[in-house]
Amino acid sequence: MKRIKKFESFTTKYRLPTKVSEDEWKKKSVMYNDEEFNQKEVDFFKKLKEENPSKITDISRLAPGAIIMKFGMVWIHFYKKSDDWYLICVETNRFKFQEVTDGDEYYICDEWDEVLGYLENINLI
Repeated sequence: MKRIKKFESFTTKYRLPTKVSEDEWKKKSVMYNDEEFNQKEVDFFKKLKEENPSKITDISRLAPGAIIMKFGMVWIHFYKKSDDWYLICVETNRFKFQEVTDGDEYYICDEWDEVLGYLENINLI
C-alpha cells in the first residue's frame, strides 16, 4: 500500500482546521492579503445567528474581511485571506479587545470547509 488516507473522524461532515501557535497564525495573516467575505458567506453567518439565538449573542462585521461572533463568553474572530485561506482567533480568557492573549486559540483553515468543520466541532452546525 503506497498511500493510506487518514480520517479525522467518522462522525464529522467537514474537515477540521489546524490549531496553531499565535506566531504561526500571525505569519499566515501577513503572508496573504485580506479578502472580502462574499455575500453567500455573510448570509451564512447571519443564518447561523438566527438558528442559534441562545448560543450566539452577537455577530458583526468589523471589516469586509473580518467577522466577529460572541458565543457565550467567548469572542470568535473569522478572517478571510487571499488564496482561499481563513483564520480563526478564539478569545477565551479576556474581555473584548483586551491585549492579553493567554488562553486564546488560533486556527488556520485551508478553504471554507474547514471553517464549517470548526463550527461543526463547537456544535453550531
